[in-house]
Amino acid sequence: MYQSDLNIYLRISGIGCALFLLCAANVAAQTDSLSLQQCIQRALNYNANVRYAEFGVRGAQLRHEEFGLTNLPLIAASSHALWAPDFGYDPIVTNGGELAAQIGATMPLYDGGVRSLSLDQSLVDIHRAEGVKNITERDIIFRTKAAYYALLHAENERTVLQQSVAEMQEYSDLTTRLKAGGTADETDVLKTLIQLSDEQILLRENDKEIRGARITLAQVLGGDISTSINIKDSIPLDTSMVPELDTLRTLDEQQSELAIQSAKFNVALAESERRARLLVAADAGVLTSLDNLQSQNGVHNILGFSAYAEFQIPLWNWGLTDRRVQDQQTVVDELQVQDELLRKSVVAEWNSTREDFLEAKDTFEKFSENLQFAEGNFLLSKAQFAGGHGRSLEVLDAHRLLADTKLGLEKSRTNILLAKARIERLTAK
Repeated sequence: MYQSDLNIYLRISGIGCALFLLCAANVAAQTDSLSLQQCIQRALNYNANVRYAEFGVRGAQLRHEEFGLTNLPLIAASSHALWAPDFGYDPIVTNGGELAAQIGATMPLYDGGVRSLSLDQSLVDIHRAEGVKNITERDIIFRTKAAYYALLHAENERTVLQQSVAEMQEYSDLTTRLKAGGTADETDVLKTLIQLSDEQILLRENDKEIRGARITLAQVLGGDISTSINIKDSIPLDTSMVPELDTLRTLDEQQSELAIQSAKFNVALAESERRARLLVAADAGVLTSLDNLQSQNGVHNILGFSAYAEFQIPLWNWGLTDRRVQDQQTVVDELQVQDELLRKSVVAEWNSTREDFLEAKDTFEKFSENLQFAEGNFLLSKAQFAGGHGRSLEVLDAHRLLADTKLGLEKSRTNILLAKARIERLTAK
């Protein structure tokens, strides 16, 4: 009796484990169903490039705070001991050595404008870092849209190909029946089977394309994201005219202008080397000589304070400052030329993208018009063949034309979406 109960228990346990593993496998196999906006938000949250740009902004902010603190006096505690034997330096100068323990403060009153220039430059560098972050986010959004549209296109193609295979399978069954009734011959059946096989191959290739598109989208999103991603919404097709391009307001142009400003500050910093410097310092504490400690009159004047001022005027450094100014000015000139080339490049890319959009829009409209005719042509040719008034080759050609029209329609739809995404990237501010 005990052995029987044990066997029942083991069987129940085994069934429970199997169910548990099956549920776990189903959970693991679940796909992430995401909308375009959800994908964009995930990419902005988890893509490493965005985090890298955020660190750049934080670093620029810290450097600005660092330059701001240089306006404050530098306070330090110091101590030293100096031993000077009688047979060494002149004892009148060394007093036999000295001992000191002091707190001092040093502050440049005038540094030729270096601190002010560095502080202003650090503000520009903050804006540059923020610009890099904005450009990174813009490019991430574009890459996400492009990957999402590629997956959407592949899945829409799968729908078209599945429908096309089903239609061809239905027609293959029809030719087989007509052959049995003597209306069709063996050639009609074989040609139909060949075209059916070709379309099944295209469907299998489409499955590979979908897997690749999902992997690409997962890589763009970053983070711990499954590669089994499903898109859960269709994208409304916007065929309205594209906005005009303002080359002076694009993110790339703003970043280029900030780079030129920062380089001009380097020129000013190099020129500041010709200016005078004024430094003041003060200290207070214990300072005494060894002779004072050894005198019979006892220790006196140990505690005290002192002040120090230094004024420097650069006179001649063999042209090093001139060379440095020329070097930094060359950088400014190079950046200005790059800025000019950038504007031309942006305008050229925008014009090309605009033409791509208009062409895709025109192609989409033509495919939309042709789709109804292609569907009618396929149904008519199939009906004529079934009624004994047409040829099977005409049906196959009509079906291929219908499938190509549907695929062309989906391709032009995707081209419109991609062109609009490229336009949004170029005109982002």
